[in-house]
Amino acid sequence: MTGVEICVEGAQGVAAAGAAGADRVELCAALDVGGLTPSAGLMRLAVETGIAARALIRPRAGLFRYDADEAALIERDIAVAREFGLEGVVFGAAGADGALDRDLIRRWVDRAGPLGKTLHRVFDLTPDPFEALETAIEAGIDRILTSGQARSALEGAPLLARLVEAAAGRIVIIAAGGLAPDNVAAVVRETRVGDVHASCRAPIREDGAEPPFGFGRHPAPIDAHRVKAMVDAVRAVTLTR
Repeated sequence: MTGVEICVEGAQGVAAAGAAGADRVELCAALDVGGLTPSAGLMRLAVETGIAARALIRPRAGLFRYDADEAALIERDIAVAREFGLEGVVFGAAGADGALDRDLIRRWVDRAGPLGKTLHRVFDLTPDPFEALETAIEAGIDRILTSGQARSALEGAPLLARLVEAAAGRIVIIAAGGLAPDNVAAVVRETRVGDVHASCRAPIREDGAEPPFGFGRHPAPIDAHRVKAMVDAVRAVTLTR
């Protein structure tokens, strides 16, 4: 059965996703830059709620080539997630050629131990997605988050379907990017992905005022009604397979 994963930035998102029936949350900070490592407090809170939660481990914005200090920091954050008892972690790294950094990923897989391991959307930047798929499987990754190397999962659906076929049950492909209650069923039908991933954030009205001192605007809350609609749409497709 296809699962629904919601990426959340705070306590409100954890509560909304759980109440609406999501199967899992991905814990993040700063979704406006693609997500960064969440706080220790949010990790602990998610564990206490009982919802399955994986923490994004990404120490900074930008692309995914890390120096030795950054790689060590990622390893430390994985250790924190493991100590708190999260269900899993989400990470990834690329080499100079854009392909997955096998050595770093294997190192982090080892550090994560029994936790679930998701490869994040560094996958969508790799030059050969099928080579990246095999690298991830060999390294011990159990899920790959991807839009099918397109701007959205809907546009990337043909590649997503091919990846699911090539994976042949060895790893779960999670469709991500632009998914909403009104298009997720089409993506699930066409691709037969194992999971879908979305933010389901509510639209917020801008008042035109710039936040003082560059602190940034308040992030949009997770809309529990949108999460429930997403879950219902995915369940309906799954039941008719």
